Amino acid sequence: LNKPLLTPEQEQALCPATLTIHEARNLPDKPVSFEALQKKCQPIVSRFSLFNSPPQVWQVASSHRSATAEWNRTMVLLLGRIKGKDLHTWLQNDGILTIEIHDRIRNIDSESEIRHLLSKKSGALDMAKTAILDFSKYPYGVVAFSLQDLLLGVNKLDLTMPI
Repeated sequence: LNKPLLTPEQEQALCPATLTIHEARNLPDKPVSFEALQKKCQPIVSRFSLFNSPPQVWQVASSHRSATAEWNRTMVLLLGRIKGKDLHTWLQNDGILTIEIHDRIRNIDSESEIRHLLSKKSGALDMAKTAILDFSKYPYGVVAFSLQDLLLGVNKLDLTMPI
């Protein structure tokens, strides 16, 4: 684009913000090698939720396993659509963005295993494999970022943290 997507009025009203997940580095290959993870597990996903929204699950760009997983994905948030008081209260009382990195979710290979998982969830027939999984059942890494600086008027946060 050679001009802004939003007019100044729209930008003021919608207050767009972006969340970008670039990569996770130094993923472990112990006690299971990357080769074994490649064969036995689903592609790496990140899972997070913002402002009490439903969880977002993003799969890595490449299915090749290594010490680095790359997403390079961006989510646009229209903060102006959230009641200012609700957003302020959330930032003040919680304001934590927690991202889970799931790199060891086992493949679901058999139809009987899928049926068994579906029978435990109501209305799950149209769900994707990753949606029917209990993410807490598998080991994963967690990183938590405070977004409370946004209350101080900061409009850009570049955050990096070990998992």
